[in-house]
Amino acid sequence: MPCLSFIKRMTLKTRLFGQIACSIVLLAATNACSEDNTLGIDLFGKNTEITYVDTLTLLTSTVKEDSLQTGYDPVTGLYPSRSYLGVNVSNIYGTSTAGFYTQLRLPENEVNFGDPSTLRLDSAVLIFAYNDRFAYGDTITPFGLKVFELNQSIYKDSTYYSNQNLSIKPNPILNIPNYRPRPLTAYKIYEPKGDNTFDTIKVQRQMRLRLNDDFGRQLLLTSPSNLRNNEVFISFFKGIYVTATPASTQHNSGAMLDLSLNVISNLTLYYSKSDTAKKYVLPISNTCVRINHFEHNYTANNAKVAQNLNKINPQNGELYITGLIGTKIKVQMPYLRNLKLNDNIAINKAELVFNLIDESQSFYPVPGADRVSTGLVLYKIDSLQKNTFASFFGGSNQLLSAELRPRKVQYKMNITNYLQQVLYDNKPDYGLFVSIASAKANPNRCTLGSAATATNELKPKLLLTYTKVKQ
Repeated sequence: MPCLSFIKRMTLKTRLFGQIACSIVLLAATNACSEDNTLGIDLFGKNTEITYVDTLTLLTSTVKEDSLQTGYDPVTGLYPSRSYLGVNVSNIYGTSTAGFYTQLRLPENEVNFGDPSTLRLDSAVLIFAYNDRFAYGDTITPFGLKVFELNQSIYKDSTYYSNQNLSIKPNPILNIPNYRPRPLTAYKIYEPKGDNTFDTIKVQRQMRLRLNDDFGRQLLLTSPSNLRNNEVFISFFKGIYVTATPASTQHNSGAMLDLSLNVISNLTLYYSKSDTAKKYVLPISNTCVRINHFEHNYTANNAKVAQNLNKINPQNGELYITGLIGTKIKVQMPYLRNLKLNDNIAINKAELVFNLIDESQSFYPVPGADRVSTGLVLYKIDSLQKNTFASFFGGSNQLLSAELRPRKVQYKMNITNYLQQVLYDNKPDYGLFVSIASAKANPNRCTLGSAATATNELKPKLLLTYTKVKQ
């Protein structure tokens, strides 16, 4: 943390002393506020006092997240490591759905299944591997599941956003109105060995979907000219869109399945050639273009979030954060610059605190309460009201730590550097956004108290400790 020039009009003698003592005072200020810290008083003698304030005005509101790119990331050189599929229905957060677009690839060039008259399709099975989370939500309640064939090509170097709808063919190649996921179920499958014998294999952590037979035959019986190489193949078969629909309006129903499209996910054609059982695998590899797609209906079920959107300190006292690029909290501190009215003040520690209203449920853990999500994140707002990772936070976004206590979750963020730069370096202050960390890859959600909540201990607060030097 840079040394703070916290007293504007000092005598030359005091300035010299301040330069010597500054790093010591600031080092002490980074300690927890729960401990009485009198180091500053010792340094400045009887002309200093340390003050603690937690009553500064905060204006808070729930706002929608901006749509983000959810395809290839040119910075990391990677596609999303997690793809969610499913539905979450809530009377608080509305209805959220998740799906994805993806290509499939040939594992080799010059593919030729042989004489079509000797080929018979047994099944076309779409296989997805589960990530370590398996699911977020209630997998007991069903949701609708559909797979469509893409009607437009998708490209690695094109930009795709989370709420962007791509062209698909009208008829689904899979339609299950009430799909009940079983992420922990082990399947016994019979894999053909190519000599009319089979290996019995037990597989788990897999989602296996049998697609329409007509679609499978279309791939199996296509001309070898469409299978010469991947450039030709993805022009012929552009990819698939996998999506979900609500099957119920019941509160807290549905689940987001946490899938990996990098491991064993593929489309397998099981077929017979001259009565000999065979299979052919079209992998979803790291070279396949894919895009995650999210939709949020905040008015569904007369959800609370729709009633509170963009309202400052809403009357019901609640603020809502939802993942998968849903909603976030906007924080404004309108009287922040009033702290400069006394020039002889140094900000020792400034901590922004939010308190959880809804308690974590086993199916819907709040951010930071499970092994996957990493909590909440704080962004500085720029002049265009967008998220920014500006140098106020050392060049990167800062995670709010979650203190998980019995019956209480509290999120804390040290914004000392932010206040110092706004107050003493005259940096612009457009406010802060509080969002879920990795919003593109986490469906977690939570309800936090606003300044209007009736319970004082649930109100958000700016805990401020500063040193005041008397002249």
